[in-house]
Amino acid sequence: MRNGRSINQTIPIPTSIGKTYNSILELCSPKQGIGPDIASKYHSMNVKRLFGTALTLLGVVGLIYAAILFINTGGQTRDVKGIIISGLLGLVFFVSGIGLLKGTKDES
Repeated sequence: MRNGRSINQTIPIPTSIGKTYNSILELCSPKQGIGPDIASKYHSMNVKRLFGTALTLLGVVGLIYAAILFINTGGQTRDVKGIIISGLLGLVFFVSGIGLLKGTKDES
């Protein structure tokens, strides 16, 4: 019991809020074709697209950095390791980002 009310008691909702809430529920009901499952599917597709774009851009930056290192290298072991590591990471990010973008179907 809290403030003189039991936990199971309902709190009265003003009629204008109740009508708005009911109209939102009617719009999101499966019989209208716009349900929460469809909304979450569109949300996950947008997240995949955003993440795929970010990975692709990181991959491009990594590949450009590897190219700059390759041009400016003196041939020491440390330079070669940096080229290999940044090139491989850039390639992995780029390929996975493109894969996410290709794999996400556009349902508009």
